[in-house]
Amino acid sequence: MSNRLIVDIFIHEGGRTIDWAQGINDGTDPRICVGLSGPVGGGLMQADRVLMASDETGFPAAARILEGLPVKATGGVFLEAKHRTDCRYPIDALKGVKITWLARERSEDFLASALQALPQHTESKIWLAGEREDARILRDAAKASGRVKEDLRISGFWRR
Repeated sequence: MSNRLIVDIFIHEGGRTIDWAQGINDGTDPRICVGLSGPVGGGLMQADRVLMASDETGFPAAARILEGLPVKATGGVFLEAKHRTDCRYPIDALKGVKITWLARERSEDFLASALQALPQHTESKIWLAGEREDARILRDAAKASGRVKEDLRISGFWRR
């Protein structure tokens, strides 16, 4: 399988990448030009305390961040999938970091869970990947609680 690049993209409504990806198929001109860059995002988050939240679009990033945390790290991770059966992405947590899986079909909301779990101690790092409006809401709540920009890694990966 030479000269091939296989990319997994989570399909959801409302994003330029999705619009582009849905137009690609096996019959697409193989000379199509795709620009890749990375890794981006300012490096991996390093923290002793974390609060993380993500929908399916951020599962790979969440897994990578957890791999890079110090062994002594503590905190919580809220991961939201459409169905309960989709809550099995391979993510390993450290002993002190609790992962909570939530399912939209059961009206479990990762944003509400993350906001409720917002740590009182301002030295915690906060990370979210998901829908753009959810990102804005958590960013505003974090800033209102005294968090500084350097402690926030909040990204809106797509729009409703």
